[in-house]
Amino acid sequence: MREQLRIHDHALQAQIVHVLIDRLNALQRRLCGNGNPASQYPNAWHVDLRRVVAGRWADELHPTDAGFGAVAGQFAATLRQALPDGAHEGTHKHAPLGALEQERTPNLGDDAEAALADAQDMTEAVADWRVATCLTALRDKINALAPRRSRAADGTIGDAMHRTRSSDHNPWVEDGRLGVVTAIDITDDPGKGCSAEKLARSLQAMRDPRVKYVIWNRRIMNARAIDGAAPWEWRSYNGANPHKSHLHLSVRPEKASFDSGAEWQVTV
Repeated sequence: MREQLRIHDHALQAQIVHVLIDRLNALQRRLCGNGNPASQYPNAWHVDLRRVVAGRWADELHPTDAGFGAVAGQFAATLRQALPDGAHEGTHKHAPLGALEQERTPNLGDDAEAALADAQDMTEAVADWRVATCLTALRDKINALAPRRSRAADGTIGDAMHRTRSSDHNPWVEDGRLGVVTAIDITDDPGKGCSAEKLARSLQAMRDPRVKYVIWNRRIMNARAIDGAAPWEWRSYNGANPHKSHLHLSVRPEKASFDSGAEWQVTV
């Protein structure tokens, strides 16, 4: 840019690079079928890595370990979708923590600020775990409403970094010999029928008693009064993960809530 185009303004250079990368992603997205048999290249999958590393750079070229982990998480989530065995679906009982990648959320820093604000007594995460029944039912309903949606930012159980802090992605809640994960992330993909904004609004409108809190697009909403905000009222969320690629939903830790079979009244 400097030598051939005589563009010396750094801000303008950055803007031009942003445009080029966005156009490249748009071209790749059009070429990739992401499993759609009607597309020209159904076995080509697009992994959007824009804004994934965010501020986690070691230098001008290389992410930090956490940044590389976030990138790897995006690829892992897409590979789970692309694999034909359906291993990414369903719940996993008596699964050693860390032995199964199918449910792991790729969203680093997810719910950090929320868990701190809504902290409760936590015990050590157990080795055998499962996902709350009501959350797998919610995911099944969303999948039925939007069968072609992206699942790139979907996930339930947290990684090792989640286990260093209070997080509903950890299987803290004990049910017999199992730990229960009481949080789920749902990918925002309005182009394929799954709008996290619509999902958030429907959760707010229905005020389902199972809900503990919702995080979406730099906002958080608790089902009870907290930090001066009324129940079900949005307030700013300033955690490291802005939740622009996915919606986070945590449910209450009581068995009557997390294993409730009541149907979710949601729209996407």
